[in-house]
Amino acid sequence: MEKPLNELDNILEYIETNIETRHICYAEQQLAKALNYQRPDIMPLKIQYPITDFQPFTFEEIHEDIGKMMYNELIGILNSIILKDYGLPMIRANYGVGTLASLFGVESKIVDNNMPWVCHVNSIEKVKAIIKKGSPKLDCGFGQKLIDTQRFYIEKLSHYPKCSQAIKVYHPDLQGPLDTAHMIVGSDIYIELYQNPGIIKDLLELVTETYIRLMRELKKNSTDENDEYFYHWQTLYKGKILLRDDTAVNISKEMYEEFSRPYNDAICEAFGSGAVHYCGKHVPWIESMLSIPNCTGLNIIPLPNQQYGEEFLQEIMTFLRPQKLYLAFYHMDEDEIFNLNMDKFNTGFSLVTKADSEEEAKRIMDKYNVFMLRAVRLNS
Repeated sequence: MEKPLNELDNILEYIETNIETRHICYAEQQLAKALNYQRPDIMPLKIQYPITDFQPFTFEEIHEDIGKMMYNELIGILNSIILKDYGLPMIRANYGVGTLASLFGVESKIVDNNMPWVCHVNSIEKVKAIIKKGSPKLDCGFGQKLIDTQRFYIEKLSHYPKCSQAIKVYHPDLQGPLDTAHMIVGSDIYIELYQNPGIIKDLLELVTETYIRLMRELKKNSTDENDEYFYHWQTLYKGKILLRDDTAVNISKEMYEEFSRPYNDAICEAFGSGAVHYCGKHVPWIESMLSIPNCTGLNIIPLPNQQYGEEFLQEIMTFLRPQKLYLAFYHMDEDEIFNLNMDKFNTGFSLVTKADSEEEAKRIMDKYNVFMLRAVRLNS
């Protein structure tokens, strides 16, 4: 008797049957046009909605079983496979924001089925001990697990030809130097920036060097690069890596230029170029960040209860357009998208929105295709 498929094989069989590689190639072409400031045939839009046919494993389960982690990651790409929107299929080893910090002995724990919570050292003396110990081995903490997970993904995909061709394995979340220092030190880092700046800079140097070493190793077991582009969060960016800089949203431009920018700059230079992500809205250091010589673009995830819309898009594109820097997956709600001035905003960014169900997502996608067709006709 033939052995029944497990959950992972079931979802891979489903994707192998339903994925349209031709559409994915087309979506990638439109994303490439947008990030190169050429006018795409359709402004790339991704629609997020809850998947009900495949139920995810808990965070505890996926951290113990890389097959279950892969299964959960594959659930995350079903939106775009079903809708045929402009999100690209990709998966990663996902061990949380404390991934890089784990190499320095900082533990993470899972509480109430949420992403791992990092257990900060909460002591400047312990930070000194980490610095004194020096560069960690890459196989400690989550290090070896990251590599093993990526290798497992690539091997498993190889049994499904269309999946192997279309689904990328992209680099894990190593945060950025200041974010990782924050994970190690805890919220007192904002005090230590003033009270012990030299120690924090020593920590940032160590984290930066370790980031570069680990990322280079991870890149050997990923499929997230394509000439001048790399794949991340279901879209394209120019360069090689996506840095996180969430901790910096709470500091001044002067502090950013002292404690964040030099280390981000060093990483971008080490890999040729890269983009930056932060959660929030207005930051005092946006121009300084975008002037990093090897910065290629930006991703902003909105905070709850803040208005973004066309007004903030105009504001942020004022900084990005002169340097032809890309804004990846700008969040807008349905009404904001269909009221967007497509004469004014027709390249240099991509869009993402949310729907409550697959039915609603399909309605929005159909409406958007008609909306974009009219916009193209009016401008042809």
